[in-house]
Amino acid sequence: MGHRPLSCPLSEAKLAVGQQRFTTITILILAALKCIRSYADQNKEDLLRVEELTNRYIGKLDPVTLSYDNILVLNRNNDSYFRDYIVKMDTSKVRNLKATEKLMYNCFLFFEQHLKGKYSSGKEYAEFIQTVVANLYFTQIIVSDEMNAFRVFETLNARGVQLSSADLLKNYLFSLVDKENPQANRIDMMDAGSEMVQHPIAHFK
Repeated sequence: MGHRPLSCPLSEAKLAVGQQRFTTITILILAALKCIRSYADQNKEDLLRVEELTNRYIGKLDPVTLSYDNILVLNRNNDSYFRDYIVKMDTSKVRNLKATEKLMYNCFLFFEQHLKGKYSSGKEYAEFIQTVVANLYFTQIIVSDEMNAFRVFETLNARGVQLSSADLLKNYLFSLVDKENPQANRIDMMDAGSEMVQHPIAHFK
């Protein structure tokens, strides 16, 4: 599944690249959970499966607000729709969606349509989710802060290759520069000709 630069601390790591992949995987799991829920009338154990898998891969439900404390938190432009509709498997809002919200909406419908009827029991859908998660592999790159995560992002996306020793050394040198220092423009001097592009950030709790 590629590289994922994560900024410290890892207790609530910010993700500068790969947020679309994580969002897509999360939506796939949610679509499968909706399929498991459809079997709950026939088998009460499926409610337990939905609850356990949701807690493990999506987030925990607040008993007061009935909102999920999501593991994956998207950028401020997309998180409210993701939290209030996608995570709740609610496809009722179809009008006045922003472009990125429409992508999430269509993604959920796509997975739901392809998964519906694929398996004959909630247990088989649960096994499908477990298999998907167990076979996800990432190259994890830990960086000192969000700025360096963006630097790694630029390197990975501009060149389409793995980080070289020179790239790793460059990011290490940047991490030594105190951005609060009055001479913080040293970063620009070190990286002359390079432009830091701002990208939406997702993070994990």
